[in-house]
Amino acid sequence: MVNTYKHYWYICRMCEDAFRLRKERYLINWLPRFLLRIQPKLAHFLPDSSVIEDSSRVYDYMATEEHVRHDEKVNAFENFLTTLVDKHGVRFNGKSVLDISGGNGSFAKKLQGLAEAVTMTEFNLPSVEYARKHYEIEAVRFDFQSNSINEILEKKFDIVLLRAAIMFCLDVPKFVKDLKRILHPNAQVYLEVVPPTLGVFLRWQFDDHFYLRLYNTKTIVNIFEGEGFKLVSRSDNPSVNYLEDFSIAMKLAQLAYALPASLMSLSWNHRIYNPNLLFNFDSHKS
Repeated sequence: MVNTYKHYWYICRMCEDAFRLRKERYLINWLPRFLLRIQPKLAHFLPDSSVIEDSSRVYDYMATEEHVRHDEKVNAFENFLTTLVDKHGVRFNGKSVLDISGGNGSFAKKLQGLAEAVTMTEFNLPSVEYARKHYEIEAVRFDFQSNSINEILEKKFDIVLLRAAIMFCLDVPKFVKDLKRILHPNAQVYLEVVPPTLGVFLRWQFDDHFYLRLYNTKTIVNIFEGEGFKLVSRSDNPSVNYLEDFSIAMKLAQLAYALPASLMSLSWNHRIYNPNLLFNFDSHKS
């Protein structure tokens, strides 16, 4: 078990997968209002009751023009497309695409210019409504834990994208079984994996809600292959240090938990990795 500010992380010594439990109370659960007015960033150390009550609220920021502009500035779609096309050889022409956890729909809208049809799902309802209103995207709210993907979507797909999504699924075998029912023969499934490292635990330790379960890449491959999928390509994005882009004050706050967490962890690895996997679905083997 690794102790971070708002969460306990539990790591399996055999498979090296990990899951988290949010703490009932944090080290600082209350501060005077005048301190928060002087330094708003102190709110990071406090519980966010709205997110604790409804975890999807943490993603309300996605349903804003500011977030769209940010994605445009960092070329999020173009960079992702380069990975899909150049590294994995994915072709969208004439294909039906499902973008799971597609955010505010700006990504799906750009995919419409390449594919025959695009559908997206999202956990955050305001983002679903934003996608419908601003981009006229076929968007559906989907929760990995309470919904079955094959029950909320009637059509079938040639390409499924799971961008930074599988870490929010507590039962991947069930999800994959459900997913097969809405795939055309020889469909492709592309997903990003975030394996558990100390860096991941620490990076988001001040958030009330983030990844629910982190899977070793081998775990994900075994699950998909057991359901009739074949791993056809893999690429690895450059790893990043968990302190990247933090202010000096936040770095100091992070380090207060980093040393004891390092002593308790299976690994001193403070970096964050992001393997990308592409599977082909063989309906005859499933």
